[in-house]
Amino acid sequence: MATLFKYLFIIIQFVCLCVPMHAQFNVDKYDKLNFLLGTLDEYMGYDRSFVPARGQRSYQKVDIFYKEELKNTFFMQDLFKTQYPDLYIENNFAPKGIVLFSPKLSQEIDRFFEYKPSGNYSLAGDTVYAGTIKSDMIITEQQKRSYILGILVRAGYKKDGAGVYTVGLPNAGPKAAFLSKLLQELACEDVQYTISQGWIPVGHYVRFKPSIQVGEIIDDAYQLRSQIAAIDVSTVAFKSNGRLSARFKQSPLDIWRLTLDN
Repeated sequence: MATLFKYLFIIIQFVCLCVPMHAQFNVDKYDKLNFLLGTLDEYMGYDRSFVPARGQRSYQKVDIFYKEELKNTFFMQDLFKTQYPDLYIENNFAPKGIVLFSPKLSQEIDRFFEYKPSGNYSLAGDTVYAGTIKSDMIITEQQKRSYILGILVRAGYKKDGAGVYTVGLPNAGPKAAFLSKLLQELACEDVQYTISQGWIPVGHYVRFKPSIQVGEIIDDAYQLRSQIAAIDVSTVAFKSNGRLSARFKQSPLDIWRLTLDN
């Protein structure tokens, strides 16, 4: 009996260790690709370069993250790695230096954007383009809900005492305007899109009272954000070239085996 309890205790420990490493995405309720589109960083537009060059971070990029968003990076990689095994992470150790790359997934993303020259250039002198989402590509209710979920998970939101929610998207005017449009289409009330000039970055804010449907999306966003926050990245390490060295020094399965051996 004592041996049985020992093994049960070990199994429970193993499960608990596994939980913080993954967040659960409801693929029956939401579409992964449209969720990803909602999460994308569109600060001054979704930037893209179509010419490969050394140090070019916009070429075949899926998204770019602040160093504090490492958990988000791993979540997105885990969400798509089966379908897109060419996903990989690089880090140049700048405050906003973590990039998720994928030749195949980046091509899929490009179908949803209209690109125009941004006026910026890569270090090699190549044109960097700014992308704006094609609103006619997100038309079904599931696509709209998934896109909104992506924005709420990545950008977050605030709620005041009157039940009004606010989403801030700095320097991302087209994305904020599109979010405002989607919220109205999903029956939210008092939807307002405002711009705060005189600030760097320029503040783009969408305020609204959620409909029942969007209220459910907010609840799901809260759960998903909580799960992502619980992902364990304490042992993540990067090589000097920016490539991922080791995600976990010791896997839960190895810890379990060591416990059994002892």
